[in-house]
Amino acid sequence: EKESGDIFVSAQVDNENPSLNEQIICTFLFCRRVKVANASLTELPSFEGFVTEDLGKPREYQKVINGQQYVVTEIKKALFPVKTGVLEISPFTLQCDMVVQKRRGRGGFRDPFFDDSFFGFNETVPKTFRTSPVTVMVKQLPAEGRPSDFKNLVGSFTLSSELNKNSLQVGESTTLTLTLTGTGNLKNVSTIEIDGLDNFKVYDDKPVFEQSVSGGK
Repeated sequence: EKESGDIFVSAQVDNENPSLNEQIICTFLFCRRVKVANASLTELPSFEGFVTEDLGKPREYQKVINGQQYVVTEIKKALFPVKTGVLEISPFTLQCDMVVQKRRGRGGFRDPFFDDSFFGFNETVPKTFRTSPVTVMVKQLPAEGRPSDFKNLVGSFTLSSELNKNSLQVGESTTLTLTLTGTGNLKNVSTIEIDGLDNFKVYDDKPVFEQSVSGGK
C-alpha cells in the first residue's frame, strides 16, 4: 500500500536478489494515526519456496511518515530461499475496526469540554487491508570456489571446540563439545564430521539446536 491515509499496511524485504539459502528479512508494517480495535492478521503469506523463522515478538513504536505521526506495529520474519528463480511472497491480510466519531443529527448534545469517547459517542467501522505481493529473484550459488564437502550453509559462521578433560588413562572418557554458530539456516546441518579420531571409540550425541535473534537476524 502507498504510505498515505489514516491507516495502511506494507511488506518489504531487505534483499530482493538473494542467493540460494541466503537469509533475507521480510518486514510487515501496520501503520495508523487513528484509533483501531480488534486488529488481527487474518491471512499470512504461504512463503512457498522459503524456510521461515520468526524474529522475535511483534514490536510497536511511533514513527513520522510523510510529516504525520503514526503508531506502527512491526513483524519481522527471516526467510531462507530453498529454490532458485522468481519467488513471490503473497499478501498479508489485516482486519481491524477503525474508531470514528459517531454522527449526530441537529440538536444532539455537544459539549466541547467533554470527550466524546468517554460518553460512548464513537462507533467502529470494519476495515480490511492487504499488502502488495513482493517478488524475490533467487540466484544459484556460484560453482567456482565451492568446497567438495559444501553443506549448503550460506552466511557467516564460527566453529569452536572444547574438551572437558585433556589428560586421560587408557579406557577413560572425555567429552568433546563442538559449537557451530552463525546467521544462516543451521537446520541444514545434521552433524559435524571430525577426522583424526582413529584411536578413540566415539559415541555421538544428538545435536542441540538453539535459536536467538542477534543484529536483527
